[in-house]
Amino acid sequence: MTMSTPGNSQTFAEKLRQQRRRRGWTQAELAGRLQVRQSAISHWESGRERPTLEHLLILLALFPDLLPTLTVDERRQLFGLTRVQRALATECPCSGCQCGVGTAA
Repeated sequence: MTMSTPGNSQTFAEKLRQQRRRRGWTQAELAGRLQVRQSAISHWESGRERPTLEHLLILLALFPDLLPTLTVDERRQLFGLTRVQRALATECPCSGCQCGVGTAA
């Protein structure tokens, strides 16, 4: 499945391959960083499969230029996920405790 967003000439697969090569990494090296098989990277770069949201977050941290190639649905899901992460980082999971987790920014 190869998709590009309007106004964007490169697909996610093409951009991922380009960004990985720009760093001088092999598919196996990127796979090691993401703790996936090399074949997963191959499938993502060929457009046969899309990464999970977890892997998309890691890929975006490594390659921010991938953001414009995400589908609208992926962007919505990631936005929702990051909102939850921010909320969890500012609220102590231990109700009424004095652990200080909720005060860490």
